[in-house]
Formats: sequence, C-alpha cells, structure tokens
Amino acid sequence: MRNRWRSSVSLVLLAALAAPGAQAAEARLKLDSDLTWTETPIQLRIEVVDPSSNIVACDLPAVAGLNLEGPFRGSSQTSIVNGKRSQSLTIPYRITPVSGRKGKFTLGPAKVKCQDGTILSTRPVELLVYDRPEIGAHLEAELVPEGGPAGAPFRVIYTLYYFGEVPDDDDGFFTLMRRGGGLGLSELELPVLSISGAKVEPVQAFEDREAQPLHINGQHKVILQKGAAERDGKGYLTYAFAFDVTPYNPGPIELGGAKAGIRLKTGRTVVRRDPFGQRYQADEDKVFSASSPSAVYQVSPLPSEGRPAGFNGAVGQYRIAVTASPTEVDEGAPITLEIRVTGSGLIEELKPPIWTEIQSLTRDFSVSGDVDSGRVEQGAKVFRQLLRPQNDRVKAIPPIPFPYYDPTLRKYQVALSEAIPIQVRAVKVVDGSSAVSSPRSVATPVTRPQAAEGPLITGKDGIGANFESIGRSRPALDPRDELLSPLFLAGTAGPPLLLAVVAAVLRLRRRDPALRRRGAALANALRALGTASEPAAVAAILETYFRDRLSLPPGEVTPNDARRALERSGAPAAPRDVAAGLLERAQAARFGAGGSSGASLGDEARKVLEEVEICLRG
Repeated sequence: MRNRWRSSVSLVLLAALAAPGAQAAEARLKLDSDLTWTETPIQLRIEVVDPSSNIVACDLPAVAGLNLEGPFRGSSQTSIVNGKRSQSLTIPYRITPVSGRKGKFTLGPAKVKCQDGTILSTRPVELLVYDRPEIGAHLEAELVPEGGPAGAPFRVIYTLYYFGEVPDDDDGFFTLMRRGGGLGLSELELPVLSISGAKVEPVQAFEDREAQPLHINGQHKVILQKGAAERDGKGYLTYAFAFDVTPYNPGPIELGGAKAGIRLKTGRTVVRRDPFGQRYQADEDKVFSASSPSAVYQVSPLPSEGRPAGFNGAVGQYRIAVTASPTEVDEGAPITLEIRVTGSGLIEELKPPIWTEIQSLTRDFSVSGDVDSGRVEQGAKVFRQLLRPQNDRVKAIPPIPFPYYDPTLRKYQVALSEAIPIQVRAVKVVDGSSAVSSPRSVATPVTRPQAAEGPLITGKDGIGANFESIGRSRPALDPRDELLSPLFLAGTAGPPLLLAVVAAVLRLRRRDPALRRRGAALANALRALGTASEPAAVAAILETYFRDRLSLPPGEVTPNDARRALERSGAPAAPRDVAAGLLERAQAARFGAGGSSGASLGDEARKVLEEVEICLRG
C-alpha cells in the first residue's frame, strides 16, 4: 500500500507550477462518485489551485478497509478569466474497497506541501461502499412530515434507485433519437403534480447536490438531483425529485403511486445495424420500470387554543407595514389604511384580519364593514381599510395586528405595525334653530282676481252668482263617453305602462357586467382563437376565458387558479386537469418551452374550451 508522494518524484512526474500571486492557494479532495461497490475501484483526486510554489509532497492518510494506490502522473491546466491567470494541478489516486468491507468511509484530510514551506490542507470526503445489487430500478416516495395543519407546507420526495449503466447518447442514430439528456428516463409520472386544492412548487431536496431542471411532457417543471444511497444493504445510484406542497383546506390529500422508467445496459452484447446497413456490436439495453406505493397526507384543522382576536386563517410567517392617508382629518372623516403583508406562506390566499374583533381599533374608531379581499403586489398582499376617528381626542392609529399561525413553532403569533400619529379636528354641532332661518313677513296681495268671462251656470238667480271667479261651465257628458275617451284611457293605462318600461330599462342597466361577460366568454374565446397565430395570443385568450367564465379577479390566471376555480364550479377532475395543463403549456410556449406552435395550441384550445363549457352547463 502506497499513500505518500515525496519530493523525490514530484519534479519528475508533474510539472512545477509558478505561483500566479494573484489568488490564494487552495487544495480540494474529490471522488468520481460518492458510491462504489466491494472490490470495485474508484478514482480520488487532489486538486491544487494556484499553489504558491512547486509542490514537493502529498500526504493522504491510509484508511482501514480501503487499498490506496498512487499518486499517479498528474496534469496541470492554465486558464485566463477576465484577464486573471489561474493554474491548477490534479494528482490522481485509485481506491479499491477490501472484499467484505462495507459502510461509510472518511478519506482525508490530505496535506500538500509546497517548496516554499506552505502546507495546504483539504477537507475530508465520505465514500459509501455496499454490495452490488441486481440491474434494475426501484421507486420510493417520502412525505416530510406525514401530517400538519392547513396552510403549512410539507415536502414530497420521490427517489428512483437504479443499478446499471445508462447508455450513452452517441451509441447510434436511433439511440440518439430515443434518449435525451443522458439520463435514460423513458417515463416519469409524479401524482403530486395533479394535486388540487394546494400549491405545489418544485424544490431541491439536497443543498449539496447539483440540480438539473426538467420539463415533463413540456408541461410540469421538476428539479432532478443525482446522488447515491443505500437500500436494503446494497448501493444504488439515485435520481431525486422534491416538491413543497402547501394545502389550502383540512382533510386528507391522497398521493397515488408514482411511476418511472429508466433505460439501462444489461451487460449483454448484441449485433446491430445502423441506417447505412453496417453491422456493429453494442451493449444491449432495456427499460426497467418501477412504481411507488400510494400515500396519504392528513391535513389537520388549526388549533382553537390560543387563537388571537382577528385571526382569519393566515398560516406561515409574516410581517406587516401600514400607511394612512390623510393624517389630518375632521372628527368622523374617513382615513384610508393600506396594509402590506409580506413573508413566507400562501401570500395570494391571505385574507384581512377580522377588524371588528380588534378592540384597539373599535375603541376609538368606527371601522368600515366593507371588506377588501386584497391584491398581490410585488410579493406582498395589500389590503385597504377605512377608519373614522370618533372624537378629537384620538392622537394616533394604534399598531395594526396581523395574527397568523406559525407551523414551525406550532403556535399563533401576531405581527404588529408601527403606530401612526394623526390630528383630528373637532366638529361643531348645531341645532335646528341655528340651521333654519326665520320666515320673513309676506305682504298680502291687494289685487282681486278678475272674474272669468261668462257665468258658471246661467240664470239670474243661479248658483253661478256665488262662484263668479271659478270659470266657465263645461257641457254635461255621458259617463259611457267619458270612460271610452282617449284622454281617460291615457290617464289610466299610461302610467302603469310607463312604469313598466322604466323598470325594464333600469333592470337591464343594473344587470351584473360579470354575468354578461360570463355568458359571452366562450363565444369571445372561439372568435379570438380564429385569428390567433402565436402561443402568447393563445395563452392570453385562455386567461381571459377563465377570468370571465369563472369570475376570477383581474391579473394573470395561473394553471392552479384555473384548476381550483373549475373545481369550485363542479367540473370533473379530468376536464379541469386537461384545461389547466393546456393553459400551462400555452404560457410556457410563450418563452419557447414545450415546442408547441400557436396554430396547434389554438386547435386544441377550441376543443378543450367546448368540453369545459359542457361540464359547467351540465
């Protein structure tokens, strides 16, 4: 066993490196893989960056259960980045686990000695050694934790364990067509992506592993991380996919079994022909399928103990900032508060506190009963609320509380804003005598109205003598002629007809614009799709349809918004998933993702919207 490299061979095996002098020297210890199998060798490298002078010795301590060979002839590399020259030296070793020895082994730290006396030390690295399993794949799903309150996120981690070599993409023309990215994945179904009533976000399961973003069928984004792990005493390579899920409501969330397929070399050699008729030998490969059992996450209701006044369902960790306008008002005049809530949690789902339960406000202010549902603005939820000071003794708006449940601490918390000084002017109260002026004396007219021309009823001693100023008499009428006269009919039937017309006009004018938009949503969408040629246009048409048809608030409509709204409207799971998936692909195609054209998306959108309309009306 040889584990030390001395100065006697350093100048022969490796080129001496002059110190660039611009950067600090550094040494690192790296393994080709974190996992190997018993009696299977693996390469270990010491990388030295910008040494201060020639390297004269390396010291790598022996490890029981591992055979260390080396150092072997190294290599040097020089690079220039932004005008700065950097040099590096790589010194390789070979490590072979001893037969029958398994588990976790710690290698290093290694020490590198330079000619000027400088000693560089590396950090240790860990190597897993296990038995070699059969070629194949296994899939597991993990929930962390297994239950929690509504609004508290939990993590779903899918891990694909596999053993075998993933075929290279350049084995041949046909293999290049059927494989992408060198991952070997031929199938991937993750049921967490179809959860309704929750917010799902892809995340990294491990901070120290390289992450690679992928898209499943051009729709759902996932994050893949490669690694190695032990399973049933055997060592596997792994692909991990993790998601943070934030449920909206209490109750069980069922996660069906996930499925994955990976293409691996079987170790057998086969003879193949390429498109030009030439024969060549290649390693046979096939797809190995795996599935995970279904799982259930139980979402519990929030505790009632310790619930603060005004709590309205916020779960997470939040901060609050409040501004008021105006700050100088008359007694009883309105003051508008703008409440901005930020933090970690379901920002878009937040509701304002129940203002009438907050005694610090209701003691000195009249609180408006109008509830503002708020808007999302630059990562914050913004609410507006009207207050009216009850008297001129009010000097400040007290700190506004925002109560929430912290799932990490598992208890309720209250975020408070700063108090806001205000100035309230008193208002003078007057009675009726001060508000209404006294009536002035009115002169009595002295002129007498002149008598109308002609008597009311003729005759010397008739009654008209007593009513000369009333006017002329009119001829007597037959009652039947009076009832059928146009004037009588107009006077009796006209007002009801006029009132009915006015009522109909007012009813049409008062009709809810949202109802008009809802009724015309499909027709407007189909008409607009007829001229849409770009994915961006199709995405905008779909968003407008869902916003008008499902009465969604202004702003961008996300696939989850559409899925939740369709669920509330009673649409079955299959149509709402198809509709949400179409919207997601259309939005992704705006940036070149998914490979769908505007024409193909438009044709698909017509069929999907018609199916959605049938479900909503049925």
